[in-house]
Amino acid sequence: MTDPSGNINQISYQTMVEATGTSMLVVEADTTILMVNDEFERLSGYSKEEMEGNMSWVTFVHEGDKERLLRYNNTRRISDETAPRSYEFLFKTREGITRNLIAKVTLMKDLDLSIVSLMDVTELKEFKRKIAEDQQLISNVFKDSMEGIYVTDLDGKILKMNRSALKMFQFTDEEILNINARDTYSNSSDRSRFKEIIHDQGFVKDFEVLLKRKDGSTFDSVLTSSIRKDHDGNVVGYNGMIRDVSELKRDERRIQELNRRLKDITQILRHDMLNNLMIIKQTLELIELTGDVKRLSMVEASVNRSVTLIDEMKEYEEAVTVDDGTKRKLVKNLIQGIMTGFNIPYDIVGEADFTVDVGFYTVIQNLVINAIKHGHTGRMRFVLLQDAGENIVDVIDFGNGIPMGIREKIFEEGFSYGDKGGTGVGLFLVSSMVKRSKGEISLMEHSSRGATFRIRLPMNCD
Repeated sequence: MTDPSGNINQISYQTMVEATGTSMLVVEADTTILMVNDEFERLSGYSKEEMEGNMSWVTFVHEGDKERLLRYNNTRRISDETAPRSYEFLFKTREGITRNLIAKVTLMKDLDLSIVSLMDVTELKEFKRKIAEDQQLISNVFKDSMEGIYVTDLDGKILKMNRSALKMFQFTDEEILNINARDTYSNSSDRSRFKEIIHDQGFVKDFEVLLKRKDGSTFDSVLTSSIRKDHDGNVVGYNGMIRDVSELKRDERRIQELNRRLKDITQILRHDMLNNLMIIKQTLELIELTGDVKRLSMVEASVNRSVTLIDEMKEYEEAVTVDDGTKRKLVKNLIQGIMTGFNIPYDIVGEADFTVDVGFYTVIQNLVINAIKHGHTGRMRFVLLQDAGENIVDVIDFGNGIPMGIREKIFEEGFSYGDKGGTGVGLFLVSSMVKRSKGEISLMEHSSRGATFRIRLPMNCD
């Protein structure tokens, strides 16, 4: 290096350059490298002897940055204020490896030399890039997740919700700023229970709760949440996920209802078929004793009832397993079809005619069989009414009636009475089938002979 007097004096600059812990070099106006320190030697992959006085600083600059850095070098010597003193660029090592560096340049105007200090920020930039990617990934997961995701403070104020959660609750981004999480609980005690568990365990998993939408409607949900802490370890809020399980719950209830109804079918077939077989057996025994073949018509009627029962139960099974139990028949047609299997007169009174579940077949048939078998009725009457939002069917017999002492027990499972008492299933099944249709059955008070069963069904089931 030449000082103003023309003497070579590199000692002070050499000391300055080597004393720093960063990569440094001294560059002449034509970009020739005059001096480098040990750190730059390690960074570049070249020796000092190869570089000093022999190589251009631009040799280490990536092609895409060369024009810019040469422009800085030239303009700095015209006006030091027009070129940036610090800038980032891509640096090429001897092995062809590209590094991200930040250069800080000081111009020694009296000597027309540039002192360049370099900081390698490759790892820092890579770290920032990965952080940015992770943040973008988290943002995408938060934004696009099919599960509802939320963030609240410790008091329950909702700080953030993703699109799925907003859709669940029917909120807008602006509305949630004024919503507290406790307002979304259908039952406030569930919120208290949630907070108790999460503060005890630090998290809750698969917490089942009924939540409330903006319009007041509710939906079944499952929450999985954890507490959120600040840098000092203080609990400041909750992060969590919401899963709408309304459809799953409906399916579970549907399966439970199907199982109940299929159990009904099994009980009906077992009970009613046994009744018909007993009638056939007893009739055949009478024919054998008396030789009265005219009684064969009773056998035929019982067989026909059994066939009809099997057909009706098949329809009922299809209805509850395929059509969601919606297969229905006009009640008059159902009654007429049942009574063709019995050799007794009957009449249907009333102008009302409405539809009933095909499973209603066993309700009417069991009431008629009981009236004949236990009440010894010689005829039946059916009264059809509609009143106060209800469809009403009165099933009336004119037999011996039901003793007062057992009237409260007749719908209990397993209850039977007298020497002709059956399995105790028939009227229990009748009651169960009516309840399945959200209806009620009761034994009406009766002053004359016989019994009247009143069946009430909601009109919205029609």
